[in-house]
Amino acid sequence: MESVAVFTWNQWQLSDGIGGNFRVEYAERVKQIAAEMGLTVPVREVPITTLEEAEQRRFLGSPTVLVNGVDIDPHASQQARYGLSCRVYPGVSGLPPDAMIRAALQSPLMSA
Repeated sequence: MESVAVFTWNQWQLSDGIGGNFRVEYAERVKQIAAEMGLTVPVREVPITTLEEAEQRRFLGSPTVLVNGVDIDPHASQQARYGLSCRVYPGVSGLPPDAMIRAALQSPLMSA
C-alpha cells in the first residue's frame, strides 16, 4: 500500500459551531484503524480550501478518504457533485464507517 489521503474542508465547523480540529482527528482515526489491522500506512492530511481545488481533486465533501488514490466509498465513482461541503456516506452521514475504511485497506486493488 502506497498511501492514504484524508481530504477535508473545515469551514462547516465554524458555521455549525462544532469545535475541535476535525481534519487532524479523522486522519488519526484512519491511522488507528490501520494500526489495529497491523498496517503501517502513511496518512496525508490534505485540506481543501477553494471550489476550484475541490473540482480539480474531485472532492465529494469532507471527509474524503483515498487509499492509493481510490475513494474508499465504492459508490464514489457514480457521484460528480464536487464542492466545499460535508460528505454523506451511503446509509450513514458525516463520517465513513470504520468497516468501509477497513475494507478499503484490505482490498487487493488498494494494495497495489
